[in-house]
Amino acid sequence: MKALLLANEAERLQALRKYKILDTATEQVYDDIVFLAALVCEAPIALISLVDEDRQWFKARIGLAATQTPLETSFCSHAILEPDDVFIVSDASLDSRFSNAAWVISEPHVRFYAGVAMVTREGHALGALCVLDRVPRELASTQKEALRVLARQAAAQVESSYQVTALQESEMRFKGFMDNSPVLATLKSEEGRYIYVNQPFLEKAELQLPDIIGKTDFELWPEEMAARLRNRDLRVLANGKPVNEVEITTSRDERKHYWQISQFLLQDDRQLLGSMALDITQLKQYEQQLMQYQNDLKQALAKMEVLSVTDSLTGLYNRRAFEEKLRDEFERARRYNSPLSLLMLDADNFKEFNDLLGHPAGDGLLQSIARMLKDNARANDVTARYGGDEFAVILPNTDSKVAYHLAERLRWAARELCCDPHQVTISIGVAALSPAMADHRALVVAADNALYDAKRKGRNQVSNIVFNK
Repeated sequence: MKALLLANEAERLQALRKYKILDTATEQVYDDIVFLAALVCEAPIALISLVDEDRQWFKARIGLAATQTPLETSFCSHAILEPDDVFIVSDASLDSRFSNAAWVISEPHVRFYAGVAMVTREGHALGALCVLDRVPRELASTQKEALRVLARQAAAQVESSYQVTALQESEMRFKGFMDNSPVLATLKSEEGRYIYVNQPFLEKAELQLPDIIGKTDFELWPEEMAARLRNRDLRVLANGKPVNEVEITTSRDERKHYWQISQFLLQDDRQLLGSMALDITQLKQYEQQLMQYQNDLKQALAKMEVLSVTDSLTGLYNRRAFEEKLRDEFERARRYNSPLSLLMLDADNFKEFNDLLGHPAGDGLLQSIARMLKDNARANDVTARYGGDEFAVILPNTDSKVAYHLAERLRWAARELCCDPHQVTISIGVAALSPAMADHRALVVAADNALYDAKRKGRNQVSNIVFNK
């Protein structure tokens, strides 16, 4: 079996190299995707296969021991040639392209294959998410759609991991920069609680990081000093303008130190107070350099704050923040024996909407759904963009019955998001915590299964199915 090549193969391979995912360690998020693919498609084997120049390498696999195979034995090299379709081989032993392939005539004796290309936003097919079976068969339409959804999630995760890695490298450079700078840098919440300090600040205060983070000035310093610092915070908050002033302090040896203080406001979905202090007792010429540090700090902290927990398109929590919050709520519910529910939802026929009206309209629809979720969320609910057109709502202290009614309220609210001449509807899957669930991922699986059930029943409805261990 000869491997086929795409017209833009060189560009595709360059994109694959850029993401630095080949030959990396296993990751739970990709293992979860192949698990769901195998579960939904009822297949014993599922793979995330990355098609390299002369091999296919498996980032995640279930039901197969091999970690890679030569490209000549690859079904996935054919799947990436048809990035818009589900590539299906019903019986490989009867298909002239594959009947003599090693995987067909020997272990694992593949007969059935179904794969969907993992395509980046730039249009490069990195590989495929696929399921295999040892008997000839077909896939139901809902299984095909589920495979498409999971392939999109896998591609999105590759891009997200790349962005997170770049951000982490940026954060490391920033931390190294700030910890080796001559300034004492802090970041406080609007309420005056410390959420960041750099190493020079810790050394000057003779404290450890856990002694400071989460505390106010009144919990750390003498009352007079704390009141002065808080008064400066309030002045910055009141007018939104930076404060630059010189402050004189007296050290334990009774020596006076002159500090150039610069405090400023970072505006995001919440207000943050940034502050830098430079000892100018002997080196007042550092004043110009201090302002540069301020600009760098503002930009880096603003970027770090936004990218770490927020989806840039919708303003909701992103996938990483959702995973962390769901894990915390899951553990809390187990600890206190309290109810917990999860909604998974997406826009019906979003791909057709996006293809017909264009990506800007599709992005606008996702933003409208996000606003609708925010408007209808209760105080303790957590709304997140799970990926693509899929959203999630964590409902603490909420049983399945109440969750179902809340889901119905969201479904009706979505009907107000009419994009003339298109009526927007959503489908919602509801899952509630049960004793059989081993961890928070099982709750996601249950909600996803319920969402697929709602889609299968015709869309524009809420489905609440029982979790099966």
